[in-house]
Amino acid sequence: IPDGEILAMGVRPTFDPNKPSETPFKKWRNIAVLDSYEPGSTFKAITLAAALDSGIKRPYDEVLVTPLTIGTHTIKDDHPPHKNYYTLEEVLTYSSNCGAGRIGMLIPKQTFYQYIKKFGIGSPTSLGLKGESEGLIRRPEGIPKKVPPWSDLSAPSISFGQEVRATPLQLALAYATIANGGIKVNPKLELNTKSKQGERVISEETARIVTKMLVNVVDEGTGKSARIPYVRVAGKTGTAQKLGKKVDSNRKGRIAYFVGFAPAENPKVVTLVMVDDPIGQIYGGAVSAPAFAEITAFALKRLNVDPEPYIKNEIALLSKGGH
Repeated sequence: IPDGEILAMGVRPTFDPNKPSETPFKKWRNIAVLDSYEPGSTFKAITLAAALDSGIKRPYDEVLVTPLTIGTHTIKDDHPPHKNYYTLEEVLTYSSNCGAGRIGMLIPKQTFYQYIKKFGIGSPTSLGLKGESEGLIRRPEGIPKKVPPWSDLSAPSISFGQEVRATPLQLALAYATIANGGIKVNPKLELNTKSKQGERVISEETARIVTKMLVNVVDEGTGKSARIPYVRVAGKTGTAQKLGKKVDSNRKGRIAYFVGFAPAENPKVVTLVMVDDPIGQIYGGAVSAPAFAEITAFALKRLNVDPEPYIKNEIALLSKGGH
């Protein structure tokens, strides 16, 4: 992960480069770097990292997760909370929009904006591919002038991945930063070449805490379908709604995500799966998480990554009839 080597980047549907004229031009695009999307709930990890690292909140502080009303707009969770207050870890585990929104509102706007920028959102990566999108994060004070300033609804909305756009590559690199102990990862296509040292984005302690929370998402929360046997996984689900767009007369456009890394204690691979306009199931936990598990398990096998020592010890105990 520190090396930032891109092991694979795939887009479907694809085209035959030997017969490009047989495929519509829009399918030639590498949307992993050329297009940006609202990241939905995958962004909550960045929000919590900013709140923890800036000292606004501690991991087991509680936050109200009942519906949040701002002016005439009410923010609700897709699935009603099972209690009125969640810890920060539970906000991530159960993917509470209301909890994330309230946390984001506590972070000073300029501070929040700076953390988002440090994570790489709103700027092209160092990869240098032609036409790479910079994504979008508006400045709180309304700069650049062509972009509207933050409204009262912006901070809570950005907190759970609305009013912000990131490329899939940017989002994967943001999670790589968490996996890398808080130091930004610079991507590269050439293997075994020296990488430029990235800047520190969050403290090592904050990265450790957020990683633990992301593990709990997979163990206990919305990301259970991302589990990999004998490997501890850290990751987050996300489902972004395409506002104002309907795929057909009965179905709104959505994007289903799962992004994470493994093994959590010593990360070797970051994987992002994004499904544009899923049919049937719509949530990232149901659509993208199973694909993440298969892809990441295959990658770990190819990289000859063995189960973590604590898992080996558990297996040894079981084989001896231990408890």
